[in-house]
Amino acid sequence: MEDDSRSRLHTFADLVQAQETRKAMSAPPAAEPWKEVGPTNIGGRMTAVVVHPDQPDILWAGASGGGVWRSLDAGRNWRSLWHDQKSLVVGSLALDPKDPSRIYCGTGEANGSADSYPGAGLYLSVDSGDHWSLLASPKDQGIPTRIGTIAVDPFDSRHIVIGGIKGFSEDAVPSLGGMYVAPVDARDPWKRETFVSNESHNCHSILFHPTKQGTIFATFAEDGAQSGIWRLRAGEAQWKHLTDGLPAPENFGRASLAIAPSAPEVIYMLAAAPSGEVLGVFRSDDGGDKWQDADAGHFGDIGKIDYANTIAVHPKNKDFVICGGVDLHLTQDGGRGRWTQVTHGDRERGHPWYAHPDHHALAFVALKTDDSRIYDLNDGGMDVSESEGRIWENRSRGLAVTQYYTLDVAPSDEKRFGGGTQDNGALITLTGGTDDHFQVLTGDGGGIAFDPADPDHFFVSAQNLDIRRWKEGKERSPIKGPDPTGFSFILTPLALSSERASIAYTASNVVFKTEDDGDNWKPVSPDLDGTLVRVIEVARADPQRIYAGTEDGGFFRRDDGDKAWRVVLSESALPVSGKPITAIESSPGDADLVLVALAGFGSRHLFLSPDGGRTWRDFDGGHLPDAPINALVIPKAGPTILYAAGDAGVFKSGLAGPSWQNLTANLPNVRITALVYHEKSRTLFAATYGRGIWKLKIP
Repeated sequence: MEDDSRSRLHTFADLVQAQETRKAMSAPPAAEPWKEVGPTNIGGRMTAVVVHPDQPDILWAGASGGGVWRSLDAGRNWRSLWHDQKSLVVGSLALDPKDPSRIYCGTGEANGSADSYPGAGLYLSVDSGDHWSLLASPKDQGIPTRIGTIAVDPFDSRHIVIGGIKGFSEDAVPSLGGMYVAPVDARDPWKRETFVSNESHNCHSILFHPTKQGTIFATFAEDGAQSGIWRLRAGEAQWKHLTDGLPAPENFGRASLAIAPSAPEVIYMLAAAPSGEVLGVFRSDDGGDKWQDADAGHFGDIGKIDYANTIAVHPKNKDFVICGGVDLHLTQDGGRGRWTQVTHGDRERGHPWYAHPDHHALAFVALKTDDSRIYDLNDGGMDVSESEGRIWENRSRGLAVTQYYTLDVAPSDEKRFGGGTQDNGALITLTGGTDDHFQVLTGDGGGIAFDPADPDHFFVSAQNLDIRRWKEGKERSPIKGPDPTGFSFILTPLALSSERASIAYTASNVVFKTEDDGDNWKPVSPDLDGTLVRVIEVARADPQRIYAGTEDGGFFRRDDGDKAWRVVLSESALPVSGKPITAIESSPGDADLVLVALAGFGSRHLFLSPDGGRTWRDFDGGHLPDAPINALVIPKAGPTILYAAGDAGVFKSGLAGPSWQNLTANLPNVRITALVYHEKSRTLFAATYGRGIWKLKIP
């Protein structure tokens, strides 16, 4: 490093409250610090980049869950600049054109996916990122919780404009999307521009003209005839909707803008249709008055442009343009005749044409010679080209921002661990090192489960019931159960039986079982409640006892010989209807002693049953933060101790009654998604959604 679903969509108020509560809770005396264990060689979803205007090797990058990072050597080494800010979810970055040591960071991701989380407002650093202060928050200044674009006027550094996307109706803090302008007095609210609509809408891209003072461009999507690109010029009282040569405004979804530095009247726009497919690439040669198609029919029906949408122009050549969605595409004739796809996400990692799919930010910079460099921030970190897009090199080493869904550690070898990640597949390390993690399954990684006796034998999964078995270093052909009609999901759960490792369970909207090490699978449940099964727990004390929890808060139990699953958690027992069950943990010595954790806000999140689910009591005790609990662990070596982790940190309690202690210590302020207690080494492992994996030695 350099010398850092539905009910889980959080609000600014929720995240701030969770962080403040976790800081206030008492920590055990002389607690050891957590140790970061990687991966530092994989990367993760990045959302923003800015480059020093005079020193092209110096850049700052924002991660969707891992904060702000800085590199002094063009991405070969990285340093984390954020750790315990109120939110590490970064949506945008901007430099002050008059003073590049002044950096603005908009928190809250504006890419619109189910795991694009809100943030805490707009931050400012005046010393190149070493220190940060909260400049404006949704609560105090009324700005969006998801800031996707920031523009600083090159003629007046006090003139700052930000754009954000729509919030959610259940947000505790009002978070209307749109464009917001900084006040002259920082104590005043920001002004929300309403020329597009008084209702909430999305503002995705804002640019000041670099040579014409008072001229600004912005793109909007408002589900109607006001969508598209708008312009304001100095002396004009109103913004103008630019439509000449463009598709009908109602056909516009998300759109990104780029101005040619060598010819500022030349403007390019990459636009999505409301469906997410490419609407087109468009070019104006007269500052936006008239537009023409500039995609040469190249893009066809390429999709996901509502999630990944970015465009940049060569600093010295107005006709050299690169844009990104799933892959990167390039033209050197202004789009008049030919585009070329210059990255191929389906190639092997390390191939000169490979860059990780889903591109969110581009920076095209000039070097001291006549050469140029392209920085590309995507779902796999950062890729760089110094050959005008012909060859690409991944420069994510040290960029520890991987987003984990799940985690497991080989019981017989603490150095073998890994988990399922966002868009980087299932990753493992065989040495316990930070920089040698590797992919064993592509896509969005789901569950992972190691054989207790053989670390070379494990199952991994990805979305849509893609399950693989590994044994003796060899991958078994894909194992797939019956397709669940009408369901789309990422987190395919996995659980091994304590009876023998050849017995395993997985689920979609029904539970499946294999008794022959994955060669054959059969359904062992009906559709439990019409939603996806999120969690499966095979009781360690009784492998015939199976618990399952669903997306809708259904808790089900099956015992040996039962033909039907029992509904043992209902609204009459606990007020949990509709809150997804995120974790189930049974006692290693008593299959009837079981705890269940819940997502969501506004209620308790942890309950205990001493009798297999017939009766329940609140085990939160009102002492845990009001934030989702995502993981539970009862060690076999300490069966009277419970570890719980979630969006607000890691906590410990005795099972005799709630007696919570805060173990979060030096962990970054990110969601903890999974916990594993390694019995042999007495080590607690924690997976985070944005800052990799950490471990803590337990006395």
